[in-house]
Amino acid sequence: MTGPADAAPTGEPIRLAELMAALSLATDLGLGQQLEHALGVCLSALELAGRVGCSRDECSDVYYVALLEHIGCTGAASDLARWVGGDEIHFQSGAQVLGPLSEPTEDLRYLVRRLADDRPVPERARLVARMLAGGTKRVHRMAADICEAGTVLARRLHMPESVALALGQLMERWDGKGVPGNAAGEEISRALRTVRVAHDFVAVAGVRGGEAAIAALERRRGRGYDPGIVDAALAEPETVLRAADVPDRWERVIDAEPAPVATISRAGLPSVARAFAEFTDVKVDFLHGHCIRVAELSATAAETLGGSAADVTEVRTAALLHDIGRVAVPNGVWEKPRPLSAGDWERVRLHPYYTERILARCGALAPLAEMAGSHHERLDGSGYHRGAMAAHLGVGARLLAAA
Repeated sequence: MTGPADAAPTGEPIRLAELMAALSLATDLGLGQQLEHALGVCLSALELAGRVGCSRDECSDVYYVALLEHIGCTGAASDLARWVGGDEIHFQSGAQVLGPLSEPTEDLRYLVRRLADDRPVPERARLVARMLAGGTKRVHRMAADICEAGTVLARRLHMPESVALALGQLMERWDGKGVPGNAAGEEISRALRTVRVAHDFVAVAGVRGGEAAIAALERRRGRGYDPGIVDAALAEPETVLRAADVPDRWERVIDAEPAPVATISRAGLPSVARAFAEFTDVKVDFLHGHCIRVAELSATAAETLGGSAADVTEVRTAALLHDIGRVAVPNGVWEKPRPLSAGDWERVRLHPYYTERILARCGALAPLAEMAGSHHERLDGSGYHRGAMAAHLGVGARLLAAA
C-alpha cells in the first residue's frame, strides 16, 4: 500500500504553510478563481503589512489569514447556490471584485450584471426580484455561516486563536456596517484589515485594471477599509500589485512565512486531513460527514486485510482528503433534482482530477495524491478520471473506491 510516502523520515516535521497553501488552492477553485490566486494575495498582503508596521506576530497572522480567508465559504455554498439559481461558483467568481466591503450600489449593479449572461430576461427578472425580496436577512445568515465555519476550521487546523478570531470577523467593515456588526474600526483584527485591502486591490486590478482598483480603494476608504491601510497601499500601488504577479507563487509563499516557521509532527497529519474533510463535506448538505465515514470504512478494511499501522494511516488520510476537488463543481450540479446532463457529468468527472492536482502541490500530501484521486476508478476501466484498469490500481486505491 505504501509508496513514495516512505521517502520522508518518520520524524520529519511538516510545514503548516504547505498544508494551508494547498487548502488555498481548493478555495481558489471553489470561488471560481485561477489556481494560486490566494497565494498572490498572500504576497501582496505581506508587502502591505510591512508598510503599516505590523509586528512579527501580526505578519504571521496576515500570512495565514490570507491563505485561509475563504475556508468558511463552503459552509454557505448550498444556501448560496439556491439563492443565485444553481451556480454559486460562477456568482462568486465575480463577487471577488466586490467582497464584503463594497458599497450597496456596487452590489446591486453586480447582481443584475452577473445574472444577465446566461438567462432569458423574464427568468432573470424573477430571480433578481426573489433575491432582493428578503435578501438582506438571507445574506446575513450566509455571512454568519461563513464566519462561523472559518473560525471552527482554523482552530482544527492548528491555527493561532488570533487567526481564528480574524476569520470570524471576515464580513465586518471599518464603519461598523458589516455582518454581524459586532466590530468596527480598530476592533477588527489588523491582520484581517490588511488582507482585505490587499485581496480586493489585487482582485479588482486583475479584472478591471490598476486604475479601477485604485478608484475602488479610494471609494471604500473609511467605509469598508481602514483609511491608514488604504493610504499605505496607494503610496506605491504598483509595488503591492507586483508582489502578487509572480510566476513562482508557491515557492515564494512557502519561503515568505514569517518566523518562527510553524510545523506539526507527521503523526498530526491525519488531524489536519480531518479538518480538510470537514471543509469539503459542508459544501453539500446531503454529504455532511461523508469523507469521515469513508475514511473509517477504508481504515477498517485496511486493518482487516492485515495492513501495517503505517498502511492504515495512509489509507485513512487519503480517504479524508479524497473529495477536496468536489469544491470545484457547483452545488447546482451536486444537488440537481433531475438527471445530470452530459455537461454536468463532465464537471463531475473532473473532481477527482482536481483532488489529485491540489494534493500533488504539497510535499507532505503528494504521496497520497494518486490514491485519493483514484476514488472513482473501477477495475474494468469504467471509472474516472483516468479510466484506469485493475493493473494500475493499488490496494489502497481499491479500498478507497469501494468505501
